[in-house]
Amino acid sequence: MGSDITYESLGNNQYRVTLTFYRDCSGIPADITALLQVYSQSNCAPAFSTLLTQVPGTGQEITPICPTDTSTCRGGRFTGIQEYQYTGIITMPANCSDWVLAYDLCCRNAAITTISNPSGRDIFVYAFLNN
Repeated sequence: MGSDITYESLGNNQYRVTLTFYRDCSGIPADITALLQVYSQSNCAPAFSTLLTQVPGTGQEITPICPTDTSTCRGGRFTGIQEYQYTGIITMPANCSDWVLAYDLCCRNAAITTISNPSGRDIFVYAFLNN
């Protein structure tokens, strides 16, 4: 359904990166790890990738429905949503003003009606970092 990337500076060019992934319970399953791509738009440093690990205990249902209703996460008919978090620490190899932290996952839920051929499209989310 969606995703966010946040980061926190730990000093010495190290950052704790958190990817939050919102999953439709009728859609694709959540991965155990998430591959984060890191690159400079101006190529001021080499690109690299790192695996973010799933935070234990994530994957909880966050569906905003009435207590008397049941979501698809629990076998009901209302759209159910789960929230997963992945985290890791990255060390930037150089100071660049145009770092991109990117996450890409194939494929979108086929039930999406606002884009054509959703199951053939990726979800892509990114954040900028100037260290």
